[in-house]
Amino acid sequence: MQQGPTGCSGEGYQLAAPGDPRFSPGHSAHLAAEAPLKIEAKQPRRRAALEIPLHVGVPLAYPCRLLERAAGRGRPESAYGGHAKVGDGMVEVRRQRADWSDLRVFWAVAETGGIGAASRALGVSQPTVTRRLDDLESRLGVRLLDRGPSGVTLTEAGRLMLDHVLTMERSAAAIERTVLDLDRREEGTVRIAAPDGVGAWAIAPALPAFLQANPKISIALDCGLWPDSPVSSAVDLSLQFSDGGSDPAIISTPLAWFHYVLAAAPGYLEIYGTPKTLPEVASHRLLHHSALTRQPENWAPKTAAFVELAKVSLLTNSSPTVLAAVRAGAGICAMSTAILAQCPELVMLDIPPLARIQLWLCHHRDLGGGARTKRVISWLKEVFDPLSHPWYRAEYVDPQEFDAPLRRSA
Repeated sequence: MQQGPTGCSGEGYQLAAPGDPRFSPGHSAHLAAEAPLKIEAKQPRRRAALEIPLHVGVPLAYPCRLLERAAGRGRPESAYGGHAKVGDGMVEVRRQRADWSDLRVFWAVAETGGIGAASRALGVSQPTVTRRLDDLESRLGVRLLDRGPSGVTLTEAGRLMLDHVLTMERSAAAIERTVLDLDRREEGTVRIAAPDGVGAWAIAPALPAFLQANPKISIALDCGLWPDSPVSSAVDLSLQFSDGGSDPAIISTPLAWFHYVLAAAPGYLEIYGTPKTLPEVASHRLLHHSALTRQPENWAPKTAAFVELAKVSLLTNSSPTVLAAVRAGAGICAMSTAILAQCPELVMLDIPPLARIQLWLCHHRDLGGGARTKRVISWLKEVFDPLSHPWYRAEYVDPQEFDAPLRRSA
C-alpha cells in the first residue's frame, strides 16, 4: 500500500490528493475497483475518514475532493451531492447519485437559456445556480453547458441529459398534479397564462366580483411580457389563440371568438379624413399588433393583402399599447369588438370585419380535479359567456346591437 502526501491511501492504489502536484479538478485518470475504498486523512487534532463505493470509471479527483472537504478545508458535504455525518472526531461522507435539486437547476438554465433568467425563475441567487451547475458537472465528470456572453448552450452531453431530466420533470409534475387532485378545498392560488389584451380587458374587469365571492382563492396571471421575470414557473390554466395540438394529456376547450374591425379616435378622423375602403385605409397610419398573424384561415379574403400593403406606423406586441395609441389619435388599428365594447369613445369604420380569431382554454388532463382550479374554470366560462357577451359569439354581431352601441363612421 502506498501513501500520498496527505495520508491518502487505498488498497493497492496511490491517489493524487489535494496538495499533491498531480491533483487537479477534473483529473482524467480513473480507478478500476469494484470494492469500496476507504481513505483516511491525518490532520492536526482531527481525523477524517472517507468511505466511498467506487466502481469502474470513477475519476480519481472525486474521492480526493471529498477527502479535502472531510479534512476540514471545505463544506462538510459530498461533491456527489451526498451527506456528511459528524461524530467522535470522525467525518464520514457517503457517495450519492445526482441530486434532483441540481438536475432541476440544470433544467431551468437549459429552458431559460441563461443563468440569470434561471436564478429568477427558481428564486435563488446567480452564484447559487453557478455553484450547483459546477457541482453537477464535477460530479458527472463532463461539461453540460458552454457559457458565453449571450447565454448558455448545451453540449452534446447536455442535450442527452436534458432528455432524461425532462422525463424526470414530467414525472415530478405528474406527482404534484396527483396530490393537487386530492385537494377538495376551494382555496389557494390558481396560475393562469393569458395574452396581455385578454388579461387586461377581459379577466381584470371581472376579478372584483370573483375575489369577493371566493376570498380564499388568489389568481397569478402571467401575460408573458417579461420572460425573465415570470409570475410562476408553471401554470394551471392557459388561455391561448391555439388549441393544445395532438397532445392527449392536454384538454382544449373553445372559449370565445374575437372579431377584429378597424377603429380610430374621432380626433384622428377629423384631421385625416375617414377612409371608406381597405385600399383607402392602407394610405393611413396603421397601428399594428404583431400577433395579428394567427389563424389566417379565419381571415376575410382581402385581409392578408391589406396587411402587406398598409403603412405600419406602429408595430408592437402589446395590446394596451395599441389601445393607448389609437385613443391618443396616432392612427387606425384593427381591434376586437370585445375591447371596443369598453371604449365607446372610439369610432368603428364602416368596413367589414377583417378577421375572427378563436380563444382556447387549455389545461392538463390530470389537473382538472382540483377544487379551486375547477372553480376558476367555471368563472372563466362565465367571463367569456357568448349569451351575456355577444362580442364573443362565433358569428359576428354588429356592435350597434350591443347594450351600449359604438360610434360608427358616417
